[in-house]
Amino acid sequence: MKCGNGNMSHLAPDQWNMDEVLRCLHAASADKLRDSEWSPVMEFADFPWVPVIDGEFLVENIETSLKRGNFKKTQLLAGSNFDEARKLKRNFS
Repeated sequence: MKCGNGNMSHLAPDQWNMDEVLRCLHAASADKLRDSEWSPVMEFADFPWVPVIDGEFLVENIETSLKRGNFKKTQLLAGSNFDEARKLKRNFS
């Protein structure tokens, strides 16, 4: 199901045809909507979380940014998060 980001990833969010998105969502069955919520992230996690393209912080699809080289090139990426994996842990216990 590609009602939003999937078929408009080459466009900025303010260029999306929201009437088309709504028509697509209204036409989809409840089962299709439920099943599609998992598809963007199944390759790396088993919960439906994906970055939201907001037009300010994230201006395009992550795959597009990587392919175009639109990211900060750096030698070191460091940081820490307390209990970062808590949500994941329940899936591996």
